[in-house]
Amino acid sequence: MPLIAFGLSKAFTLPSNFEIGIILLGCSHSAFSSILMTYLGKGNTTLSVASTAISSLLAPFLIPIIFYILGGQWLNVVVESMLFTVLKWVLAPIFLGLVVSAMLKKQIRPITKILPLIVAISMLVIFAILSAARKDKLLEFGSLILSLVVLLNCLGYAIGFFTARFFKLSIADSKAIAFQLGMKDAAPGIVLSIYNFKSIATATPSFLFNFWQNFSALYLADIFVNKKYKK
Repeated sequence: MPLIAFGLSKAFTLPSNFEIGIILLGCSHSAFSSILMTYLGKGNTTLSVASTAISSLLAPFLIPIIFYILGGQWLNVVVESMLFTVLKWVLAPIFLGLVVSAMLKKQIRPITKILPLIVAISMLVIFAILSAARKDKLLEFGSLILSLVVLLNCLGYAIGFFTARFFKLSIADSKAIAFQLGMKDAAPGIVLSIYNFKSIATATPSFLFNFWQNFSALYLADIFVNKKYKK
């Protein structure tokens, strides 16, 4: 996915801030909401949980390294600073959330299914407030960025599912891998854009992706549930 994001960012004429944002998005790890979508789509939830946990643990180390490899030749990338940012603002809240969910499992269960949508809408509102000063650039390139975000998301689903099927994995495993590749945690792209690159514009692809992927994932889960597969 990082290479696909890199290719998409280079294939279109974008300001450097937006280009960096697309690459950061591609480098991000799988979203935790992919576990819920795998469950709703009747995929292998155990595989989804395991792969999401591993990718989240490796994210603070792999995101800076992969981004340095892809963008280090034209950007001053400080790997240590990026690593600390992801640890502080991404991984620590994840573990805190896991602890809270374990302690208050029964209380939060009724709202579990709508939490991704609540988060997406909240982030979109925050993004609208923060980006008001850059509305001219967003109006000029917004439709292109949204198109690239949608394309990256759909390519992740397709590559994950059909590659898994090519290697003879089960339908349930293939569904889990589709959501793993297609759904991205937007948090690294947002916090790195704001704290390391000092740019709301750079965070734009991650904000838009986070909002879009929740609708596309629900639609894909519905397709997975209703589609009849050849045994």
